[in-house]
Amino acid sequence: MLDLLKKTAYTGLGLAFMTQEKIREVAHDLSQKAKLSEDDGRKFADELDAKAKEARSQFEERVASAVAAAVAKLPSPCTGTLTAIEARLTAIEEALKAKGGKPAADA
Repeated sequence: MLDLLKKTAYTGLGLAFMTQEKIREVAHDLSQKAKLSEDDGRKFADELDAKAKEARSQFEERVASAVAAAVAKLPSPCTGTLTAIEARLTAIEEALKAKGGKPAADA
């Protein structure tokens, strides 16, 4: 019976998003309904808390992985492109100097 109670609690509570206080409250209520001893109830609450932390951690890892994958797909200028732009800018500045113009100050 306790195993069934645990499985139900793990899947039905959305452990990744519950606060520790709420987990303790739910565990206390469930242990009273299942008529668990105080020691078993405490163990159940501790196990729920550990599972919640694990679920939060796994959720955070999945989100971080998804964000990293999305960022990796974004176009970004490569070093070669930046080097080519710098070379063109230098050439333009040289041409301006040759014509008597003044290039913009370095940033």
